[in-house]
Amino acid sequence: MKQKMEQECEKAAESQECVFHPPPSETESSGTHTQQASCSVSPSSSKAAKKKIQQLEELLILKTAENQELRRAHAKRHDRLRLIQTNYRAVKEQLKEVEDTQDL
Repeated sequence: MKQKMEQECEKAAESQECVFHPPPSETESSGTHTQQASCSVSPSSSKAAKKKIQQLEELLILKTAENQELRRAHAKRHDRLRLIQTNYRAVKEQLKEVEDTQDL
């Protein structure tokens, strides 16, 4: 998963088109327009993107573990609820039987 995200990041960086800007000193003084290329993706932004991806992956791992813990706790509570409901039905039935025998 990490490799896939890094590959996508690299593809995005490679697909960025270079932007051409004339240097201000040449256009103002001589009036000629020479174009200078500057790419918008720098190594520092690539490192920042990789760092952000790593942080998000770590957060995903933590959130996944938290989610699993919550699911286990929910399952335990659900089982406890089912047990209480079963016991309630049994006691209710017993109470009904006792009331029926007292009426006779």
